[in-house]
Amino acid sequence: MILLPFTFYREKASKAILSNLSYQFFGKANDPVTAGYYEKFFELVKREILSLSKGEGLNLDTRITKTKREVSKLRADLFFGLKTGGFVVYADGKDKRIEFKYQHLEKALPENFQHYSCDEINNSFSGIYNDVESLLKTL
Repeated sequence: MILLPFTFYREKASKAILSNLSYQFFGKANDPVTAGYYEKFFELVKREILSLSKGEGLNLDTRITKTKREVSKLRADLFFGLKTGGFVVYADGKDKRIEFKYQHLEKALPENFQHYSCDEINNSFSGIYNDVESLLKTL
């Protein structure tokens, strides 16, 4: 998750800060504004776009037009589809899609952990309580 510093800085200052970061991680976006913001970080590439024009009425002519347009290399919809642990990393002018795998960590008590009985815990609590009570009486 990237934190947007717009609340503290103006837009130009925040862009200057973000452009000086060596590594930027872009995670899942839940709204179109954020996804569009992420899309603007990546380079523009020329892609061939096909458009189809169909005639109406008695004119049955169909035309296919090929044009080249500059579009962002990574589109906004990519950021909606990222799964848990999935990020797009931008570093040194290059981008890469990565996924961190969930690591199952074994949970165990420390080796030197001591078990105390209920009587030991109650006695310790009573001792602390009596010490605090006697300190408060002296004030």
